[in-house]
Amino acid sequence: MERSAELSRPLGEVARTVARLAPVTGVTPPNVPTECHAWIPSPWIAQAMHIRKSLAADAEDIQSNWQLLFLAYRHSPRPSSDELRKGLSFMEACGTLNGSVDTLVEQFEALTPSFVDLLNYKTEQIETLWLPDTGEVSIPMLLRIAAKRHSSLGEVFDDVAQTKALFSIRLPHLPEQARTLTPVYGEVNSLLRRVGDREVLRERLDIRSVLVLAQKRRCTLGQTARFLGSYQCLGGPQGPGPVTDALEGFRPTDLDLAAFEPSLLGSGILGPLELVLVAGRFGHTLGEAHDRYAPFEDLGLTVTVPAPEGAERRSSPTGVTSSSSPSI
Repeated sequence: MERSAELSRPLGEVARTVARLAPVTGVTPPNVPTECHAWIPSPWIAQAMHIRKSLAADAEDIQSNWQLLFLAYRHSPRPSSDELRKGLSFMEACGTLNGSVDTLVEQFEALTPSFVDLLNYKTEQIETLWLPDTGEVSIPMLLRIAAKRHSSLGEVFDDVAQTKALFSIRLPHLPEQARTLTPVYGEVNSLLRRVGDREVLRERLDIRSVLVLAQKRRCTLGQTARFLGSYQCLGGPQGPGPVTDALEGFRPTDLDLAAFEPSLLGSGILGPLELVLVAGRFGHTLGEAHDRYAPFEDLGLTVTVPAPEGAERRSSPTGVTSSSSPSI
């Protein structure tokens, strides 16, 4: 079928060519039913047959059918129901269709945009396709699809729910207050983490992760804290601590993200050494560095160095390395 579609030649003609070359190649064609001799499979059928080869045996039947529907739906031009039925009937005659033609046509006609995305669900972190035989749709899946479609969670949930009966899927509970949430791609990456072959919501974000999220959203730490709060109804991650007035308007820069690398403040401590290192590396005075990062004590940073005073406050360390001994 793949060769027939690739060459745009009837299936029977391709089979006869393979049979003619059999004495040389040692490859013999399968029996092609008479009614299929003049059939040229559509590209989406050839793609589905190619994908089937890579599927695990226990997932082949249902997974190959769902891939078949996905490829037909996404093909341009999209086949009509009659065209789909004709192609599936030829596949059935050839013994390459797993399932009922009528059922697959009915499922095809019921497909919705969000459910089509679900059929092909995968992420940069998880390369394997979602195995639909589990039938379980998770909150992380809905978040990914909502971000991809620039839709609200409620819109995606309702769209997928339309196909629930035909595809025997199980949808998670979606709290009413979560229906208006409209995630974007960068935000979703901050909310989720990988566990084995699936994604789950993070339980907590550290300081640097919150700074990264704020920078992605181009907003302040206060706004980021309220954003995280809006996902608590889904079991979303908590921040490292309360955002106080001193950090409400804080807008992180690339230098702030660098300051919270593990070798500096990412260790969780702002002591004399860390203050000198941060000030020296990023061109701050000791006073400026302390003023900027000491307020992170409310987010879990352990501050063991007092605010510099007098001339020391205006001091700008240069040539500082991690082996330097601070003078504070």
